[in-house]
Amino acid sequence: MARRKRTTTVEFLCALGSERLNRYADASSIPTLMKGSAEEPVDSSQRKIGSLRTHDQYPADVDTAVDKARAEGLSTSRLHVGDGAENAAVLDDPVLASLEGHHAFLARRVGRAVTYHPDVATFCAVPRHPDTEDWAALAYLLGRGALADLFSASVVPPADWDPVFTVDGLQMVAPATTSSWPSAARDVVPPRDSEVVELGAHDLPAMVELVERTRPGPFWPRTPQLGTYLGIRHHGVLVAMAGERLHPPGWTEISAVCTAPEARGQGYASCLVQALSSRISARSERAFLHVVRSNISAIRLYSDLGFRPRREVTFRGFRVP
Repeated sequence: MARRKRTTTVEFLCALGSERLNRYADASSIPTLMKGSAEEPVDSSQRKIGSLRTHDQYPADVDTAVDKARAEGLSTSRLHVGDGAENAAVLDDPVLASLEGHHAFLARRVGRAVTYHPDVATFCAVPRHPDTEDWAALAYLLGRGALADLFSASVVPPADWDPVFTVDGLQMVAPATTSSWPSAARDVVPPRDSEVVELGAHDLPAMVELVERTRPGPFWPRTPQLGTYLGIRHHGVLVAMAGERLHPPGWTEISAVCTAPEARGQGYASCLVQALSSRISARSERAFLHVVRSNISAIRLYSDLGFRPRREVTFRGFRVP
């Protein structure tokens, strides 16, 4: 069997411009995986060359966590996160865990294959050890020529499912309790003349406009149904937002963090991530998120807020034959 060629970030982004991923309404989904969950910390130079940065440019604490895991003989795909991580196994496949639990009402299913409704999210999943029928069921759900966005799942489809993208990233988790948050996270307050608000259906036009300006990732008409979305208004104008996405048992993912270009550098991303983390903790759950290894500034931001790497992940997508 011929070995599949691994598509690099740069190669994929180049191809993206002409192909536009066929079945997508736009191409915003995949660049999100390239940049990570929080786009605000990425400046224009990092957007162009982020994937070319060397390993030694990552924050020291991220490299230390990986090196420590290797030194202790642990798998680098399952990094130690300290107390309160007993139920972290559901994070190994958060899409499947979400669709079989909190997000079951947003799921489409054929046999053991499951995916979100296309106007909610693009992620799909099969069992940990799928058989031929499972892949056939997923192909039926998605349709010929569609993109099978497997997110961070480790499963590999049949050989005739052509690879579309492969991107390395990190899964990071918040401290187990608010008392263990660093002072930088506990002391975050909204900037002057701004307010943090919970966004609802009446805010959708403003949310869509902000998404179109910032390209934080996949955002469809029903994406806000995945969880709570918070925004920051400055003089009444929505300039930043972040929301909840995947929701495996005991955990909630923070995603879609974005800030208008003219409002960056004000601490809005930190404020929103902290506010969401607090809400998640208040319901006895724990926050987590995903970020691409090339998004150095986002990793620094999350690290300052107390998030630590749990495991290295690979985001992958395939074309349905």
